Amino acid sequence: MKKICFLSFLFILFNAAIVAQEKDINFNVEATAGYISSDYVPFWLRSNQFGSIPLENASMSFIGSVRKDYDTKSKKIFDWGVSLEGRANIGSNSDFYLIEGYGKIRVSIFEMKAGRSKEILGLCDSSLSTGAFSVSGNSLGIPKIEISIPEFYSIPVFGKLFAFKGNYAHGWIGDLSVNMLDGSVDSLKTYLHQLSFYGRLGKPGWKLKLFGGINHQVQWGSEAEVPVLSQPLK
Repeated sequence: MKKICFLSFLFILFNAAIVAQEKDINFNVEATAGYISSDYVPFWLRSNQFGSIPLENASMSFIGSVRKDYDTKSKKIFDWGVSLEGRANIGSNSDFYLIEGYGKIRVSIFEMKAGRSKEILGLCDSSLSTGAFSVSGNSLGIPKIEISIPEFYSIPVFGKLFAFKGNYAHGWIGDLSVNMLDGSVDSLKTYLHQLSFYGRLGKPGWKLKLFGGINHQVQWGSEAEVPVLSQPLK
């Protein structure tokens, strides 16, 4: 355990970043170099990093991002945002990951987003190492199209006592490896169906509020290609 902590510190030690902002657009460029265990990437370097992790052994990493978010200082009915973030690792081998890449538009309380994003779904403490239960913060986000009410909307007729938010999304997981006993299928094109709804009881200024809700995720696709699934039930 002491070895892992020391190597994690060594990696973070050689880290430099440049952050710039022009109007409502933010730029970030970061370079990181270090050495970590050859067996695995230490937990704290990969937990809740959304797939943005270094290589094993000695390596260098270059991370760049550009982001435009909604204008929080105005109450415009229509607004838009975009985010791009990539990571290139160079070491015993090299790789590149698109950590985040999406566009979004907001019309009143509604939002439509398309692409890959770092997301936390559900009610959880985002600072904990476990992250959200339903969607892992350790892996790359799933590319998807989503319609949502991303922030709690207070219902005016009830004096803002009740509020709700939720989302509906379709995602593309890609080819998922499977092991059929008859060898008929070795991979399936797989998709994500996602739905969530959350409510809040309590006015925005109250110190005590009650939250509750559900989230629903399903992997599906190519059922007709699997002999067991394609046969009608008797």
